Amino acid sequence: MSVIVYGPQGCGKSTHAELLREHFGMQRVVDDAADPYPKTKLAAMRFKAGDTLYLTNQGPPYPIDAHTDRRIHHFDQAMRDVTKRQTKAAKGQRPTRGRHEAHR
Repeated sequence: MSVIVYGPQGCGKSTHAELLREHFGMQRVVDDAADPYPKTKLAAMRFKAGDTLYLTNQGPPYPIDAHTDRRIHHFDQAMRDVTKRQTKAAKGQRPTRGRHEAHR
């Protein structure tokens, strides 16, 4: 399942692209994605079946529910999740699986 991380220009999306790609278990990164949000049923199916991390400045064109739509993340929240996981690993605790890894 592909993932979108959005945030303002200069917030660090590109700088942390590899770290985010690993965290979400994606194979590819598309940086500065012009319009990554699927608009058709076919596009939505491809998005769900994909393994690409899209980085964009554009927020979602529709309201999202963070508890049910696990494919769209604001950069700040994504980095908090990464940091939390790294902290657990550094303390020798078993890190919890990333949200998307559990659903593969």
